[in-house]
Amino acid sequence: MSEKEKKLQQKINMLNMAVMNWCRWASLVLRYTLDTYGKEALEGLKKKFKESGRKVGPLTQRALKIEEQDATAMAKIVDMGDEAVDIEGEWVELSAGRAVKIEKVCPIARGLREAPEFCGDLIPAFMEGELEGMGIPFRAVIAKNLAKGDPVCEIIIEPKE
Repeated sequence: MSEKEKKLQQKINMLNMAVMNWCRWASLVLRYTLDTYGKEALEGLKKKFKESGRKVGPLTQRALKIEEQDATAMAKIVDMGDEAVDIEGEWVELSAGRAVKIEKVCPIARGLREAPEFCGDLIPAFMEGELEGMGIPFRAVIAKNLAKGDPVCEIIIEPKE
């Protein structure tokens, strides 16, 4: 490995550590908030995450050149996010009508164990907001959650009922 490659790997390792620390801090803040203020706090946060997703959706759509108006649009966004933080998984179903991804390795799940609601409730709210912001009538569900202790994360993108 060249000196330049070693420095790049060190930077990547430092970035991964920073992301993990951020996740731990976010998890602690979320756990305190939920323990102190209960379901009302979770519902309020879900609303805020969804609103944020609505704002970001069109920007992401343009940045990733997403033209699809179906489940595959969110699949592209999920893949981009997974790649950014080294999440390993595969799409076990991927069609215009429905997409299901199983993620087996997630470096940030351990940092979110204090508050698995971040992955199970807030991330899907953000994703659904992104879909709404792009004008796509689908919803996102995280049916299984590594941060909660499940053996995998299962992300489901499907039409709204």
